[in-house]
Amino acid sequence: MSPARDSMGAKIVDIRRSASTEPAISVADLKQSLTHNQLPTLLLYDEKGLQLFEDITYVSEYYLTNAEIEILKTESEEIAFRIPDGSTLVELGSGNLRKTSVILDALEAAKKTVHYYALDVSEAELDRCLSELTPREYKYVQLSGLLGLYEDSIDWIKSLKSDKPTFVSLLWLGSSIGNFTRDEAAEFLKSFTASALSTSDQFFIGIDHRNNPEIVYKAYNDSEKLTAKFILNGLNQANRILGEKVFDTRDFDYLGKYNADVGYHEAYLVPKVPIPLPQSIGGGMLEAGTEINIEKSFKYNVCDISRLLDTAGLSEACNWYNGSREYSLHLVYKPECRLPLASVVANMPSLEEWAYMHNMWDYVTCKMAPESMYLEQPIYLRNTVIFYLGHSPCFLDVVLNRANTGTLATQPVWYQDIFARGIDPDVDDPSKVHSHSSIPAEWPPLDDILQYQDSVRSRLRRLLTDNTGKMSSRTARAIWLGYEHDAMHLETLMYMMLQSPLKLSPPGVPKPSFIQSKHANSNQKWIRIPATVINIGIDDPDEADHRPGSHASRLMGWDNEKPSRGSVTVPPFSASPSLITNRQYYSYLLDRLRSGVVIKPPESWNASEDLQNVYVKTFFGDAPLCVDGSLNSDFIASDWPVCASYNELQEFMAQFQNGEFRFPTEHEVLAIYKTQQQRLHNDDPDYYDLSDSNVGFKHWHPSSNVDCIEGISGPGGQGVWEWTSTVFDSHEGFTVNELYPEYSADFFDGKHNVVLGGSWATAPRLSGRRSFRNWYQRSYCFAWIGARMVRK
Repeated sequence: MSPARDSMGAKIVDIRRSASTEPAISVADLKQSLTHNQLPTLLLYDEKGLQLFEDITYVSEYYLTNAEIEILKTESEEIAFRIPDGSTLVELGSGNLRKTSVILDALEAAKKTVHYYALDVSEAELDRCLSELTPREYKYVQLSGLLGLYEDSIDWIKSLKSDKPTFVSLLWLGSSIGNFTRDEAAEFLKSFTASALSTSDQFFIGIDHRNNPEIVYKAYNDSEKLTAKFILNGLNQANRILGEKVFDTRDFDYLGKYNADVGYHEAYLVPKVPIPLPQSIGGGMLEAGTEINIEKSFKYNVCDISRLLDTAGLSEACNWYNGSREYSLHLVYKPECRLPLASVVANMPSLEEWAYMHNMWDYVTCKMAPESMYLEQPIYLRNTVIFYLGHSPCFLDVVLNRANTGTLATQPVWYQDIFARGIDPDVDDPSKVHSHSSIPAEWPPLDDILQYQDSVRSRLRRLLTDNTGKMSSRTARAIWLGYEHDAMHLETLMYMMLQSPLKLSPPGVPKPSFIQSKHANSNQKWIRIPATVINIGIDDPDEADHRPGSHASRLMGWDNEKPSRGSVTVPPFSASPSLITNRQYYSYLLDRLRSGVVIKPPESWNASEDLQNVYVKTFFGDAPLCVDGSLNSDFIASDWPVCASYNELQEFMAQFQNGEFRFPTEHEVLAIYKTQQQRLHNDDPDYYDLSDSNVGFKHWHPSSNVDCIEGISGPGGQGVWEWTSTVFDSHEGFTVNELYPEYSADFFDGKHNVVLGGSWATAPRLSGRRSFRNWYQRSYCFAWIGARMVRK
């Protein structure tokens, strides 16, 4: 790192690892690229190229810049609010004054003491940027420059944090992410996540969308032909590298194409005449008409963005769109723990997947549940919170013992008497309850329970590390059961904790804005589902567990998922694309109240008796739905699905539009999911594509359907389960699971209905498996379950 120098009063720090800031493109690079009819994209960004690109941003057809400026101006206060006082703001690429100044002005207005650093490989660009910003005479915002490459900034941020802990926000605007392939972009973000960023540090990322092909084409084929000049200028840079004039820009045409299927724009240089090439780059002739690719600009839809962040190890705090939804700005952060979508696999969970689950479990139980909550019973139908801390490891220990793993049961063995199985009584008559562990007069000390938990986890790790190659299929089944059981009870614990006044917000997770984006848009057009063939069940017989190695490639499922029962044709029907919203349910309750009928609000709300003040419960505090009698459409929770019991939602449907609607059957919901998955081009017979779903703690609260592809909510698409009208019962070929025979059979009582999909706290392994089925009592009102409507 070289000494800093001043530019108009702003310091520029040389953070280069090597002496040159110029992108290292060699003659060998040109030769290698041309063998594939390509040229390096970095050729475009010499000083002249940067000036031309700046000119392009003023062209009306190039919508990206104006769309981003619109977002920044509209949401500047919110963006400034999201950047902590006393923090560091690093912009990757020296700022476009029209954009950067909006953010800096908002920070100044908010009196936020923030140190802004512009990063660029070009000293001239840094001088230009800082010279335009310094005359603004900020009092609270300090300006500096960083001379170097993206990768240089990683080391600089690490050094900055080692000297003095600081919160870092990274600014990556202009859809610069589109200059990378999607895989490269994920790896680029991961390089910051893994090496430079601390938990809760954040990225602001501008992203262009997979827009109408005509709009995209015009953006890169502008009427002033500035894009053509920009692309052709890359040949001049190639000549400088070669040390001779090999390419004459007059001998080339610019060709722009948009590949809508893949979602990227391609820029080509096309020689009009044969071009002789020197021996330094291979010799021979570059024939006329040869399309030489020099740039690809990748566009994103919601699924692309979800996969990007999941791969990079980032979570989204919020996003903002321009009015026509052509462009978006995303605030993402490094979470303390997560359940990656990519962890969904067909066989037993890996050691890494278990680590993600245990990290999330400890995060919830140790950092969101204070010790004062452990002996609390937030839901009267469930055990106290401390039970679940012992139940999770105890269940795993029990099924490992039943599987004859060859390892000893974990001490103290008597914990199985109190922790092996929880209670799940009849809601209508709580005295009716299936067999369960005894409830002690006094629970063991917390430290003892946590020591027991650690011992069981150690037993698990030994099995996974020492016996992977020779593990019996029955042991693998036990490990699989333990993981999915943990996943289910993590969610149970979460919806219990939501009812407690003692709950804590998830540390390190930015609080969401409960005010709707001014440009949010929900598509509520009814969808027609054609006659659809769906497959029912999977073949995963327990007897196969007695055959060595049979678990390696076999899809595992619970007893109610088995056996395969062939295919069923679901007749065509019409359904709502999304679930019943809080707004719809509130209007129903208010109408009934005005008619003299008082209906108890759902347990997912906090509501005054007169319904003039209604809030939706979240782990970040109550989200407003109606305040002082005003049902404000800007309240984001109004478009979230309402979480309520089957019976409550059945009463709603009976009153809604003269009772023209009903619950969908299990098969109808599966048909909706299949239709939605076809729009994602996913034909995997076993697993859903969850990239536009709200599961795995993606958002920590429900969501509207605005980010679902074409507005259609798929499995877990809105962060709540879906009720079906199908009663949970035995079926042809059903047999109980050998290691956990009570799992389904105890609930074949006619009072439970099948629910499908998943909530925001459901593990992707569960929501992602097409055959997975959950169930709840129709009168149970605490789980995160909603419903969509089907026309009768």
